[in-house]
Amino acid sequence: MIFSIVSKTDKLISIRGKGGADTGGAHPIPIEMSFIYARKAQRIVTFHVSKFLNLLA
Repeated sequence: MIFSIVSKTDKLISIRGKGGADTGGAHPIPIEMSFIYARKAQRIVTFHVSKFLNLLA
């Protein structure tokens, strides 16, 4: 995995990870991930998907 900082503010850091897994098949499996780190709380920000989708409705 290769990680990079996408955005950084005084409160949050947005991080992206990109890589792949070679499981022996014809093509490797791409892996992409992202997360937001809260600096003051010193933890990754989490949310419940259904609550997030309700905000978009």
